[in-house]
Amino acid sequence: MKKNYLLVWSGIIPLLLVIFLIRFFGEDDRYKIMQSAKLLTKDNWKDLSLQEFVLVNGQISSEQPIFSNGFVAYQVEEKMKEKDRSTWKTIESHIPVLKVMIDSEINVNLELDSGYVLCGGFVQIQKIHGKDPKKHRILGLIPNTQVTAYGKVSSFNPLLIHAGKSLCAETLVEYKASLSKKNYAYIIAVLFLAIPSLFLIYLGIFRANG
Repeated sequence: MKKNYLLVWSGIIPLLLVIFLIRFFGEDDRYKIMQSAKLLTKDNWKDLSLQEFVLVNGQISSEQPIFSNGFVAYQVEEKMKEKDRSTWKTIESHIPVLKVMIDSEINVNLELDSGYVLCGGFVQIQKIHGKDPKKHRILGLIPNTQVTAYGKVSSFNPLLIHAGKSLCAETLVEYKASLSKKNYAYIIAVLFLAIPSLFLIYLGIFRANG
């Protein structure tokens, strides 16, 4: 009898983790928002409404102010050891409002949240003079870099989009594929935990009643 209850609890504990994952990813609805957002173009930008979600794909304007290191936005990172592994940590960040050109005609200003971390294959890496490149580096974006993001329309004239932490330096196709993979990975993780858990609970109850 005791073994049967152990089987049930062996299934319940992972199932609780499944419930946590469902609640966590339910709040993290980036993929759903991205799918529902209107792709911003030169033909529809005049029809936008305040607080409307839009998907932005374009290039950082050549008019964007440039920092002394040649980047229009950058972060200084240092590799720090945590327990038995090392990870890159942002120790300095300079991410201004980014001016993005849509269809070479429309200027859109993207406002990003504090704590945003640069991402995407077009992010450039720069060494820091006099420091070990294995432990110190600068990540940055340069003018004309292709970027994709989504967010809410905050204001017009100029057109301002609050993009939060959604911006990545990659094509629209790559951006959609990246969010899609994260969504599928979540589904697989839930199934991987849920199916064995339900089987253990069933097995424990079946034996207890047998």
